[in-house]
Amino acid sequence: ADFMREALRLHPEWNGDWQMPSSIKRAEIDIRNGNVIRELTDAEANSVEAQKKILEAKAKSKSESDSEAQPDSALEAYIAGIPPEFRRIELFINGTVPARMILPIDEDIGNDLPEPTPTPFTTWEDAQADQKKDEVNPAERPKPAVIKSVSVMICPYSGLRATANCPDSESKTFKKGSEPKDFCNFHIRPRNK
Repeated sequence: ADFMREALRLHPEWNGDWQMPSSIKRAEIDIRNGNVIRELTDAEANSVEAQKKILEAKAKSKSESDSEAQPDSALEAYIAGIPPEFRRIELFINGTVPARMILPIDEDIGNDLPEPTPTPFTTWEDAQADQKKDEVNPAERPKPAVIKSVSVMICPYSGLRATANCPDSESKTFKKGSEPKDFCNFHIRPRNK
C-alpha cells in the first residue's frame, strides 16, 4: 500500500485512483517472533506510521536535556511494551492474520471462584491410574505350582527305560526328575560272530 501511494505521488498521470482492497488487512507485528501486536484499520495504520516518523524525528533532534522529558500519551501508548524498532506493519489477506500475542500480566487477579472439589475420577488418565493400582503386579502374583511331567517308554520286565531290544514297552508318565535314568540291559541281543 505504501509503495502504491509513493508511486501515485510520483506519477500524477495515473489519477490517484488506487485504493487498498477490502480483503487486505493490516496488522502490526513483532518482527522478533512474528506475533501480532494488534490489527489496524487504515486510519490507525496511517497514525502509527506518522507516530513512527515523529518518534524518529524527535530521537534525532533530542538533546540530553530533552531526554528527561515525558513522551506524549499517544507515543507512550505506541512505545509501551515492544520497542518501535521491533514493530512492523504487514499486510494480510482477510482471515490469515496470525493469532494475537497474549502478554503476561504483572499483577495478581483475585479469583473469587471456589476451589473445585475433587471427584473420584476427574480425568480418564486418573481413572486408568486408579484401575492399575487395584490390579496386582504380575510379579507379585503367586504362581500356581505346576508339576512338570515327562513321558518315557519303560520295559515292563526290568522297570528301566526301554531299548530297541525290549520285546514289550509301555509309556509311563513320571514327575520330572523322578523318571528312570538307566536303560534296560536285560534284553540284549546276542552278537553275531
